[in-house]
Amino acid sequence: MPETDAYRGVADDDALVRLVDELSTEHGLEFITTRRLLCLLAGTRPTDVASLVRGTGASRRRVEEVLARLTDHLDDTADGYRVRPSAVPTLRRLARCDALLPAGFTDPPPDRRWTQLRERMRVAAAGLPPSVWRLDHVPATADTAVRRAYALWANYELAGNHVLCLGDHDLTSIALTLVSPEVAVTVVDIDERILDHIATLADDWRLPVRCAFADLRAELPPSLRDGVDLVFTDPPYTPAGIELFLARGVGALRRRRGGRVLFCYSHNERQPARGLEVQNVVSGLHLAVEGVLPRFNAFDGAESIGSHSALWICQPTANAWPAAERRTGAVAIYTRGRQAEETAARPVASVPARLRGYVPLDEGAAVQLVGTGDGAPLSLDTLLRTEPPAGQGGLVRPGAVLLADLTEVHPSYAYRLLLRGLPVRRAVFAVSAQARKLGLHAADHPVWRLVAAKYRLGFDGADVIDATASPIEEVPEELRTARYVLDHPKARLAGAWREALVAQARRQGRVLVKNQARQLIAASVDPRSIEDRYLCELPERVLGAVARAMLAAVAVPEPVSEPVSDIVPAQPIVKHS
Repeated sequence: MPETDAYRGVADDDALVRLVDELSTEHGLEFITTRRLLCLLAGTRPTDVASLVRGTGASRRRVEEVLARLTDHLDDTADGYRVRPSAVPTLRRLARCDALLPAGFTDPPPDRRWTQLRERMRVAAAGLPPSVWRLDHVPATADTAVRRAYALWANYELAGNHVLCLGDHDLTSIALTLVSPEVAVTVVDIDERILDHIATLADDWRLPVRCAFADLRAELPPSLRDGVDLVFTDPPYTPAGIELFLARGVGALRRRRGGRVLFCYSHNERQPARGLEVQNVVSGLHLAVEGVLPRFNAFDGAESIGSHSALWICQPTANAWPAAERRTGAVAIYTRGRQAEETAARPVASVPARLRGYVPLDEGAAVQLVGTGDGAPLSLDTLLRTEPPAGQGGLVRPGAVLLADLTEVHPSYAYRLLLRGLPVRRAVFAVSAQARKLGLHAADHPVWRLVAAKYRLGFDGADVIDATASPIEEVPEELRTARYVLDHPKARLAGAWREALVAQARRQGRVLVKNQARQLIAASVDPRSIEDRYLCELPERVLGAVARAMLAAVAVPEPVSEPVSDIVPAQPIVKHS
């Protein structure tokens, strides 16, 4: 068949599509610089290498590499390089030249689009729950959220990439996805109210924002490890808080070229030593500082630092990930309250010694103590980094009795630990008094009812939970779906739940295919809220909905809802002296 001009044109277009896709994958966040380069090459006049370097900010090496890849589509003239006229429309479309913003961390232009975004962010911020003093909440202005979104969109390739916001009281995630709906954003926060507010905004405005719960002093949500391209955080303004948030952020970054960590921080002008401490933290984590932009963030408050803070832009080096792994979860990271950095040296009661009273000396099982203090034989941070679902072999001895001091972290870790499928025979947890305030201390809490599919539970007041593993033979049929999920902690929730329903139908003599199981799940919870997530990291509202749905689920082709009346009852705790 003779090769026509039209055929050659289609072939050239296909080759350009493949090439641009390859460059996008290879360059990640930095592909935006490559887009600028491609758009210059698709201009009206030839451009030499020096002008391409100056016009894009790309290194000469990158410019030469891209030119070499584009050889078949370029005219090489005495005045420089230019894409052949027939390929210009295709390349400009692929590089999205019309959507490029000027590089740099400047304010958005005063046009209608950005004015409307500011108004929308004021509406979003108006519904925020009140700030929590002990969590160092100081709200940034709506203009600041817009400025952050504009800066990220102008300087990084967001489309097709994943941004993680560690804490988001300022709703940066919402502003960013309003600007760039092609980016995937995950918000991690300890404040369930903020997660609920962001999730509601994302649902109402159809934004690609997903939420995960974590107390970063204990862990980074396991589904996010090595899974994001850019991290943004406005952490507690203490060296310990910044070190913790940055270490968690580095742990979330994909181990490939081009990732970034951006964080906010400033100190009082009379305390330059505080700024030096933070510089040392950044250096100790092997992060290269690309820039510090003074007064980038404005706050309604924070008057001790002039109601403004700087934006720090960092790039991880190869040693950043090992350095982050060596950092354990600090507890006293805030500037105020009981867990302020200044109270780190306060005397604390020996909670592990108290928990030993729950285990008789003649029980014979190995006893492992877990805590958040420096003197704990096994730190909670280390345990969570090695046990399922993130499992690297595990440090908990199978069949052991686990005594865990959880008084310094969020009390929901009492059941979040059990949802991870720890291979223990028995676990006794001490939690903070906040458990009662949050309603997490009672056996009728939906998540504890879910946990009861695997453990016999006892509650000693509001601050000690005792869980003993139950053999599967003792689990009633209505709890078997939940038990299957709890017995497969390394599986993502959506997959484990689907397989549990298929297995339950098989036990009942029915046939349920995977698509039917997915439909049953989708009728109970929004699939987007659990997609690619582990059970232990879901926000409280989603986790409660999953628990209720799982306990009420019956594996038939069409979803029905039945109340669950029989669960494993809470057992009284017997102390041993």
